[in-house]
Amino acid sequence: MNNLTLKAAALVAVFYTGWVHADELPLTAVYGTTYDSEGTAGEVRFVAPYDMEIVAAEPGCGCTGVEYPQGQLKAGETYSITYQIDTSGRAGTFVPRIDFSVAGQADKWQLQLEGQVVPMLPSKQQIGLIQGDDLSSIIRRIPLAQIEGQPRHIRRVQVSGKGIEASVVDGGTAIEITPAADLTWGDRIIATIEATIAAEGEEYSRSIEVRGRVSPRFSLEPQSASFGVGTAQRRETRQVRVGLPAELADAPVQASPVCGEVELDIEYQREAANSLVVQIRNTGDFPAGTLNCGIEVQIGAEQVVIPVLALTR
Repeated sequence: MNNLTLKAAALVAVFYTGWVHADELPLTAVYGTTYDSEGTAGEVRFVAPYDMEIVAAEPGCGCTGVEYPQGQLKAGETYSITYQIDTSGRAGTFVPRIDFSVAGQADKWQLQLEGQVVPMLPSKQQIGLIQGDDLSSIIRRIPLAQIEGQPRHIRRVQVSGKGIEASVVDGGTAIEITPAADLTWGDRIIATIEATIAAEGEEYSRSIEVRGRVSPRFSLEPQSASFGVGTAQRRETRQVRVGLPAELADAPVQASPVCGEVELDIEYQREAANSLVVQIRNTGDFPAGTLNCGIEVQIGAEQVVIPVLALTR
């Protein structure tokens, strides 16, 4: 017998299968719908189709426990099997199996336990990339799953990490995520929400990992003006797109090289309100070896540097 520790009996749902004909053994049992980590238990009643003895029961996973009638079972008599299922870490359709060995039978009696497992809350929340001038796009609500007849509500939440705040809303049936007061350009969101969920005198704890990041104030695409590897005499052009915050859409722009080792010609134009295209061409020979310098782009009172890279052999 595989022993399995479950939650308090008052919180464990017990399901019964229907009676089966005397000439067959049940192949499935439906345990219904249950929350993750709470576990469920059930009983399968059957009529022995012939004189038989169950000599062993082997659950398909360590999440299932089973008790079965011992000794000789008489044909036409009714017996019961009880099972317990630990649903920790499960979600969606979950069908554990129990294989019974019957004396004198080469084939095992396989009993499948069918049902659905509903996570109360997701374990992860991906926010993705948020534009720094629109932090309100972080705001979202995470609903608490509810099974009919098994109500739950969120009692409290606590946030560790950085980037977000969280609160209980909608009468305890959802968590709202909002940006932290100090969240700004280029920050990463790495936080964990610890939620305490209440149900009929019991409390459950759930964790939600929240991940995301805020776009940098200026973005470069590509990250540098790389001229790669070549001869000193090569003449090439590179283009870099600079992403801008919305408040700099009309700011004046100046661009100048800080590359004393090579002569560079620089042109730029606004592609859109939030982007600037900078075109860089070398008009002189590249120096031997490695070149690592930059282009200073002044946008209003702010500055961004575009790295210029080359290797000459």
